[in-house]
Amino acid sequence: MTLAFRILPSLYETDEQFDRTLSLLKTHKCAIDEVALFTDYWHHGYFPLDSFARLTELIARRINCLHLAGFNSVGINVLNTRGHINEAWDFLPMPFPTEMYRDGHCSKSIVCPSGVDYHRYLIERYKLVADAAPDFIWVDDDIRMQGMEGLACFCPQCLGKFDGGRWRREDLVVQLDAPGGSSTRASWLGFSISQIDYILKIIADTVHSIDAAIDISMMSGGVGGVYTPEAMRRWHTTLGGRRARPGGVVGFYSDSTPGAMLQKSIAVCRQCVAYPAFVTDIQYEVENFPYQKLSKSIASVLNESVLAFASGSNGIAFNVLKDLPGSLEPYDELFTAIEAARPSWDLFLSTLPGSRTTGLHIPERPDEWVRRPEVEHSVGQYSNIDPTQVLMEIGIPVTRDPAGAVATVLCGDTAAFLDDEEIEEIFAGGVLIDSHTVKLLSDRGLSGLTGVQVEKCFDNGVYERFLDHPLNQPYADDARDTRISFWKAPADTLTPIDEHVEPLARLIGYDRSDLGVCATAYVNRLGGRVVALGYAPWTYIHSSAKRTQVLNYADWVSFSRLPTLISKVTRVTQAVRANDDSSRLSAVLLNTSFDDSGELEVRLRTSAPRVSIINSGGPVELKSRRAGSDAIVTIPSMAPWRHLLLTAGGI
Repeated sequence: MTLAFRILPSLYETDEQFDRTLSLLKTHKCAIDEVALFTDYWHHGYFPLDSFARLTELIARRINCLHLAGFNSVGINVLNTRGHINEAWDFLPMPFPTEMYRDGHCSKSIVCPSGVDYHRYLIERYKLVADAAPDFIWVDDDIRMQGMEGLACFCPQCLGKFDGGRWRREDLVVQLDAPGGSSTRASWLGFSISQIDYILKIIADTVHSIDAAIDISMMSGGVGGVYTPEAMRRWHTTLGGRRARPGGVVGFYSDSTPGAMLQKSIAVCRQCVAYPAFVTDIQYEVENFPYQKLSKSIASVLNESVLAFASGSNGIAFNVLKDLPGSLEPYDELFTAIEAARPSWDLFLSTLPGSRTTGLHIPERPDEWVRRPEVEHSVGQYSNIDPTQVLMEIGIPVTRDPAGAVATVLCGDTAAFLDDEEIEEIFAGGVLIDSHTVKLLSDRGLSGLTGVQVEKCFDNGVYERFLDHPLNQPYADDARDTRISFWKAPADTLTPIDEHVEPLARLIGYDRSDLGVCATAYVNRLGGRVVALGYAPWTYIHSSAKRTQVLNYADWVSFSRLPTLISKVTRVTQAVRANDDSSRLSAVLLNTSFDDSGELEVRLRTSAPRVSIINSGGPVELKSRRAGSDAIVTIPSMAPWRHLLLTAGGI
């Protein structure tokens, strides 16, 4: 495990402030394996080279001081290679053309990637970085063509390099949005990926011409949108570094939206799966930008850290310290908490080799950006739904690693991006689907896999009533109303087309009229188990009855392979990792409620004979009993927004 701290220039520029920073780091040395010094305070893409040369000379001295203080791994985080966002342009005039957007306006701070003068500047800038003799260099996540300002670059210089220079910006923008433009979008995507790769090659060649031993690594801007796992592997191969930091559009910056840590953790999982095998040091970023101490609690920092471990990271890059000079005493508590947590983190990570994140899999296609307009055109409706967070909130383990799937969730337009062979493979296993997926598959003649077709759609005045079916127990005859008039969730009735389809719920009008079946269970011709949900499948599923029902459905379609089960109605998130035969299983349990969880009985699908809680003092074995091939343990009550680490067979 690597615990790293990223230090902004304001905290090392003056001797007085550097002494404060060094004192803090030395006091809490047990919490620190690595230190990275930022090159920039701003997110503007230009730093005058004469000023930058003075800064890197200072950085070289700071690196030497940190080495002498016993910090063996000290590097440089180049915050801006192209620039992140329009910032400080009034104070740092840009000498290079900036990137142009679809409507023809240009950034004030983000550099066009094509310019020869810019490339020469990059060479000189990274020479200065390498001359400072860092142990490693981070290239920040402004190396992307789809950033905070939009998709780019559409300037004449870039267009002159793309596709033989045959496109005007206005025509290209139309084609990128048009049905029938997939080949152009694919070419544009490949061109953008190559633009990034060329910049990374300049960086790698420049740095390694000075010192081949410097590890150069990249902070990825997320998988999705226009960038694919294949692109990430290409870029990391060009740099050749063993480090990676998964990032992206999904951020978690403050306690005002604590559930965002769940969404970020699953985005991290997707990137960890995409890294090439030589990337062995994956550092999740705890980012408290803009560094207001009271914005994020210590508990949140610890919670998101352990979720990151369960998602595939084996290190943390803490970007938590203030960005301007002053006292650092307020951070003592955070460092002390990290020091206290470290032994349990080390032990938890020691249980994970050979395991992968497991649970319900929500598939995504890397070519979604290329195919999206065709999908919108063919299905006539855009429905880009991601139920990840709500499923995690009600305690269902999920994964973005297809190799860790115990069953699949197909929702929104996802099925439109899958070919018939992929669909059949999914439906030969277990799958939860919504009524929009039913429509998509019906239009392709694949209703035989789902057992149902959509009969009628309602947009107001209906609710669902659960039927007396084993999968609804103990809440048969319960009902749920999500008030679809307010939030426009789907409310569709489903017509069974096979006598073996089993109704699970019916749609009821506000006048108490029975409108038809709205949820079904089915074993199809491939032996796959399918649950189809027609009424508000992914919204407001936090009631006791609905949470229990969805958990029952998920376990049924997975052929009782959900890795962990908590039957008690509670908001305890489970992030789980297991090896291929589930003889080893480790889990993060996080109480995402503001109430105590109370004692919880947890069923673990593992053959391991012992189950333990991991504390900083070491493992504490729990009394367990066997139920068939499963282990069942009772864990103590969890306080609000606190976590617990479990392992079976890992110690």
